[in-house]
Amino acid sequence: MVQVCEQNCSGHGRCVDGLCLCRAGYLGDACNRVIGICPRNCTGHGACDERTATCACDPGFTGADCGLVDSPCPRDCSGNGRCSRGICQCKAGYSGRDCSVACPNRCSGHGDCLNGTCYCAAGWQGDDCGLMHAPTGLHAIVPAAYAWYPIGTAVFFLVAFLLLFFLGGYLFNVCSGLRGTAAIPLYNYFSASMYGSDYALKTG
Repeated sequence: MVQVCEQNCSGHGRCVDGLCLCRAGYLGDACNRVIGICPRNCTGHGACDERTATCACDPGFTGADCGLVDSPCPRDCSGNGRCSRGICQCKAGYSGRDCSVACPNRCSGHGDCLNGTCYCAAGWQGDDCGLMHAPTGLHAIVPAAYAWYPIGTAVFFLVAFLLLFFLGGYLFNVCSGLRGTAAIPLYNYFSASMYGSDYALKTG
């Protein structure tokens, strides 16, 4: 009685008395495993495709050599992240082991979500990082002036010009030796004009 070998030795060996005598480079009861072609011989957790020299991993294993455990992520990351080797990489605005914890308004795109709390980026505030920090000092004045555009802007710069003119003129006159009201720019001019008008009125 002729004994038949398993899978006819997969075409990689010779059948002798029901046992496969594998050719060099193959092993296994059916000579269906390749030696030294696939990375680490697929670590015993997969089959080697000799045509492409790649491993077809068994369920539950992954990697080029099937040496990594392909652990499923919790709840498949709740649809809010990507599973990488059993760990969820959450999308912006979500956190938690399974990416199920959502932050208010997903932090408005201006912060990081951690355990349901938004940690806002610089310049933003609020539970959902949706509010800008209120400007202070000169940064608060200038935008307000531009908000009245065009009249408000003109008034703002006119006042600034007059302040600089009188302050600069006063300092210049003081340095020139003038004191008191004489150092005030245009003071003598306006005083003379008012005096002349008053005198003309009285004599009239």
